[in-house]
Amino acid sequence: MLQNMEKINTDELDEDFVIEVESAVKSIYSQLPLKYIGSSTMRGISFVKFLENAVERMNSSETLTLLSISSEYESIIQFVAQEAIKESIDRYEKSMSTLRNEKGKLQLNGEISNSNKRLIKNSKIERYMKEFEHHPNRYNLVSEKMNKQFSPKMICQRWTNILDPRLCHDSFDETEKLYLIEWVKKYKIQNPSADKIPWKTLILEMKDKFGKLRSENKVKNFWHSKQRQKGRNPSGINHDISYSPQYNNGQESSEIKRDPKMEIPALINLSK
Repeated sequence: MLQNMEKINTDELDEDFVIEVESAVKSIYSQLPLKYIGSSTMRGISFVKFLENAVERMNSSETLTLLSISSEYESIIQFVAQEAIKESIDRYEKSMSTLRNEKGKLQLNGEISNSNKRLIKNSKIERYMKEFEHHPNRYNLVSEKMNKQFSPKMICQRWTNILDPRLCHDSFDETEKLYLIEWVKKYKIQNPSADKIPWKTLILEMKDKFGKLRSENKVKNFWHSKQRQKGRNPSGINHDISYSPQYNNGQESSEIKRDPKMEIPALINLSK
């Protein structure tokens, strides 16, 4: 999929979005192992490992200052990455099962390195989290069950941002966006000396109000994206149609034209 991104028509995309993605991708490429760059045969576990590395880099605090992905595209990235990981794990398990039946012993494919095996741990994290779902020290217990291959903090971050089946990875609707922005604005006014925003509290309140559990990364990324847009537009002129006076007055606004090549089915076809 990533190797074919250059073929996608970007004429109808927001110029700032394209510039930021190009900058972030260059930064990500510069930090990834060389064996993943320019490979025409990258597939299977290697391809998924590349995706995982890229997503981790994109979610890192260092990259947050470089990348501003709108929620419409973020949901596509999450969907494609999760589907690729699930499919690769399923194929790997079927392959290993076949080898056991035919050879009577496990033979690891040479393509699967020690670093790639981490992908297989996702299913274990999900299983153990279900087992210790209501335990106050569940992340510590899962870490111990996995022989401390991952720290409790790493398991917590992976669960709360990616693996928790209750998570909604859909784009924020306009009502959610307005609620989030107003909530943070009100909190800052009431707590001018606060260094941090209580994202977990906001997430729980949004879940109660909208019935959707959002990941902390998704909420934070949206907020930081809006802050960077504000920094690029110090005059205060609002170029976002969803926050225009027409929208706020409840009147019908013009529908933004969508590029069919950026829809999920088109992106999935690119990955094949």
